Order: sequence, then C-alpha cells, then structure tokens
Amino acid sequence: MKNNKKMFREVIDNEFDKEKNYQKILERIEAMERKENQMKTFFKFSSATAIFVVAIIGGMFVLKNNGGINILKPSTKIEEHNDKDNVVGGDRIIINNKSNSDMSGSVKINAKYKEITLNQIQEKINTNNIVIPNGFEISETFTYYTKEDTSSNDYNILHDYVINYKKDESGHIFISFSEVGNPIRDYHFDTKNDKKSMINKNEVLISKYGSSYIATFKKDSMNFDIETKGISEEELIELLKSII
Repeated sequence: MKNNKKMFREVIDNEFDKEKNYQKILERIEAMERKENQMKTFFKFSSATAIFVVAIIGGMFVLKNNGGINILKPSTKIEEHNDKDNVVGGDRIIINNKSNSDMSGSVKINAKYKEITLNQIQEKINTNNIVIPNGFEISETFTYYTKEDTSSNDYNILHDYVINYKKDESGHIFISFSEVGNPIRDYHFDTKNDKKSMINKNEVLISKYGSSYIATFKKDSMNFDIETKGISEEELIELLKSII
C-alpha cells in the first residue's frame, strides 16, 4: 500500500506527462487484443459449426399439424455487433467497444495529490451501498487539487475525490467523482458517435478498451468517472446500479 501511495504521488504531483508510459500501455493492450482476436477467431469457427448443426437438426424436426407437415426453422437472427446492446432488468445496456484508433491521446495534468480518509469520502457519497466484486478491497482514498489561476502556484480547487479498490495485481476499480466538473482523466476516446446506456433512468456512457471498462455519468450534482480492470460486464453493471 505504501508503494502504491508513493506511485500516485510521483505520477500526479505537479505537472506530469503520461506520454512516456503511453506507448507501453498501448503495447500491452495490443498484445491482449491479439490474443483476444485469436480466441474470437476460434470461437467464431466453433459457433459457426454449432449453428450449422443446430440448423440441420431444426430442419429435420417436423411437426404434424392438421394432417400436414411444418418444418420448424430457427427463428433467432444471429448478428454480430461492434457494440453490445442489451436490455437487462429494464435497463438499456450499451457497451461501446474502443480500439487504439479511437484514442485521442494522453494529456498533461496539472494537479496535486492529497491523501484523505474514507470518512471524508463518506461525507460526499455512501460507499457502504457500493457493490464491489469479491476480492477487491480499498487500497487508498485521495483527492486531486487543481489551480483556479494557471499562472499561480496555489492548488486551491478540490477537483476530484477518488477511491482506489484493488485485487492483488489482477484488477483495480477507480471511482472518481467531482462536484466542479468532469473528473480528471489523462487519456480520452472519441465518443461523438457513441450510444448511451440507461440505468435507473440515468444516462451512462460505457466503453470497453481491452480488458478495461470506463463508465461516465452524472448523478444529482456529482460527476462520476469509473474505470475498472479485471471485472466482468455483469459485475460492472451491478457496481453502476449500486451507485446510480
């Protein structure tokens, strides 16, 4: 935990540029995407074979009706989508898949990191209601301060509150929220053509990039930015519902 805190101080203290780590991040994600594509190719082939077999069996199945014979044909239309669009428990869930070409790049952030207590977070949101997947624990809670005047040395605006949940080295959940604007993010995607989900009557923009999910939304007067790695889509939706 101490090493984790030290890392955040080094990364966010004053002005930093993630450009040096940016290429490394892309290389790791490209490697993951290649592996995922290989698996997708295998499963597409397997699925196509299975569908073909089901179609034959369905075609062979007959039903007598009024002395005639009706051939029962498969009624499910199978399509592939770049984005996932599901209705789950009355909510509309749309996952916008992202690739390297959608990334608009990394940006410099001028902010100060300050560690705070969970009780200070609780003054803003009730973390007891948040449904976190098994195995994740709070690693640290902190804030980002920004400048009201960029020419000043005074970081006097409390911009973000952040909760960092970790599961060993296999996963993390960052919940950032802000009362003064969108939470700070050092990389962005092009979202102008993205579709929004509807959860508990709130619009939520959900993106998937490699093994990470990113969700942004506004609840009452609070702007949320949630980034996860190492959790399933179902766990993400439960997490979002518990906050929204």
